[in-house]
Amino acid sequence: MKTAARIFSLLVITAAMASANQAKVTWTTDATALRAGEPLRTVVKMTIDEGWHVYWTNPGANGMAPSIEAKLPTGWTMGEMQFPSPIRFMTGELPGFGYEGELLLPVTLMPPDNATGSLPPLAVTLSWLACNDQSCMPGEAKISLSTNAEQEQIEAAYRAIPRTLENAKLAMLVGKNNIELSLTLPEQSAIDPAQCEVFQATPDIMDPAAVIKFKPKTGTPNTWIAAAPKSEYLTEAPTEFSIVVNKGRGEAYEISTDPAK
Repeated sequence: MKTAARIFSLLVITAAMASANQAKVTWTTDATALRAGEPLRTVVKMTIDEGWHVYWTNPGANGMAPSIEAKLPTGWTMGEMQFPSPIRFMTGELPGFGYEGELLLPVTLMPPDNATGSLPPLAVTLSWLACNDQSCMPGEAKISLSTNAEQEQIEAAYRAIPRTLENAKLAMLVGKNNIELSLTLPEQSAIDPAQCEVFQATPDIMDPAAVIKFKPKTGTPNTWIAAAPKSEYLTEAPTEFSIVVNKGRGEAYEISTDPAK
């Protein structure tokens, strides 16, 4: 990605002010004890200051997604931090994808196979970039795992993560200036892509300012087509591409092209 180069000038402007993080961060779980062989579901919660935003895994024309680092006890492992479907916004004149307000990021831990009893002390470091219309500011916080989360909040955070849609097929055709998409869904699918918000999950392939709008393909049942301008950073034919189809009310799906084709 070209992210670092894009945000460098914004960071230079505000480097002296980096002590202000523009977000409050907590890390919680609803578990109070360990059970042998069972994963531990946790959620990082970011409460972002009004007027600021943080970024998705595809940040758009600028930005960096939050990242997490941990030094866990021997035998513990941590899965990747997961991201819900984003919103669109502008940072000055730069289009981006990310989040405002409250953001819940699920992180699953796997304790040792024989681990039981009370949770040991666990801590991680979360890093992020927060931007508004005038500037961007890096933030960082070391957070310890708390057991005071409600099960409903943990469940909601995990449900909001885009799911894989079985038997959905996405094809991509790269033209001189545009990229054409063809999306075929299973006959029994209750999703109408023409009524959904669609986000490009793979960066630097489509123009981040493009709004992907699917429409039914005439004469081909259960198939929708869309087209959007190429990214200025696309220099060679991409081998894979993913989109997130957001149906709303916390229901979203990630659909990818077949890398073998």
